Amino acid sequence: MLPRIVIVGAGFVGTQSATLLAKRLGRRAEIFLIDPKKHFCFTPRIIDALANPDTLRHWIERPLDHLAKSDGFLFLRGNVVSVDRRKKTVTYKKAGARQNFHLPYDVLILCPGTRTSFFAIPGADTHAFPLKCMEDVTRIHARTDALLTAAADAASDHDRRALLSFATVGAGPSGIESLFALQQYIERWCHHRQKNLLPFVSFSLIHASPQILPGFSLSVVHEALRALQLDGVNVYTGDAVKRVGEQMIETSLGRRIPSLCTLWNAGIEPNTPSITPAVRLDQRGGIMVDRYLRAADGIFAAGDVITYRERNVIIPKNAQTALLMSHTIVKNVLHSLRGRPLVPFQYHSKGNILYLGWTGVVDMKFLAVKTRLALILRDLFYRHRMKQITGEKRCEIL
Repeated sequence: MLPRIVIVGAGFVGTQSATLLAKRLGRRAEIFLIDPKKHFCFTPRIIDALANPDTLRHWIERPLDHLAKSDGFLFLRGNVVSVDRRKKTVTYKKAGARQNFHLPYDVLILCPGTRTSFFAIPGADTHAFPLKCMEDVTRIHARTDALLTAAADAASDHDRRALLSFATVGAGPSGIESLFALQQYIERWCHHRQKNLLPFVSFSLIHASPQILPGFSLSVVHEALRALQLDGVNVYTGDAVKRVGEQMIETSLGRRIPSLCTLWNAGIEPNTPSITPAVRLDQRGGIMVDRYLRAADGIFAAGDVITYRERNVIIPKNAQTALLMSHTIVKNVLHSLRGRPLVPFQYHSKGNILYLGWTGVVDMKFLAVKTRLALILRDLFYRHRMKQITGEKRCEIL
């Protein structure tokens, strides 16, 4: 009987693991990928679509059923409800179905990712816009278009200024990049329709911690702050959001910050399914793993759903880390099937590129360079990564 590998979550870890395992094992194993979405989404490129709606969707999303057919694995569209470790069974609910379905496994890979967390802040889930998928981009564009159109027809400059107040909550890389992307979208809109609206546009950036871009080098932080200052962005650090209204954000320090369109990049929470018997979880509900990325016998976990420390330092949760974890998991699945020793996960950063609208910062650990060439490098790198993940550019696994 063929071994069955079940992968929960079609993000970076899950999709690349499915394509690589299918390539190496072929018909010697059954490989299932389960996810509630129809498409694999290259999430770092959502920023591009936010900045420019003409961005080719091909470089952001790929239909998972097409990938499964071309790469040789099976895709099940559904939401995983629970995992039974004793029976070695995954229970999931198909999209549109009422009853649950059960899928036995020999090896399980858990990488269901995360969901947006609003931290029970009043009004946040109602009035703020998360940015996790292309549907979120569409909603943000619709809101922005409505505000710009209303401002064009406004009777006074005071009304225009009130209508064109925007804010981003959360100043990690996603928050910084989404702010510059929305700025770029507004500049394009005004350039083609009504340039005189640009002076009335204002942006605010709100971050609960004292410093933006946690985990980045100080040189990158300084370059980002300089870019925000040049663009006239109001930066509020060390001040948490207390309430989000339709036209105003209230903070813990008593500030009332105008915003009629608020982007929410303030937090995520693990999308961990129910697992019995329970595996070790951290305080946020994320899955705890060992150095081989094992959560339990026969179960591996990776991506945003875990918190991994190396030399007591938390490894960043980004696409680069996810792809490294995917390679380790694929190796260890192959080794476990063949009775070979597992290999430990080792993190190493190849640097980062931070998008700042019309320019960007290349972070090379000890040196940060702000240049427009960063955008070209970013585009080439993301194209390469997309091909890599979706199986168009195969990677060898030892």
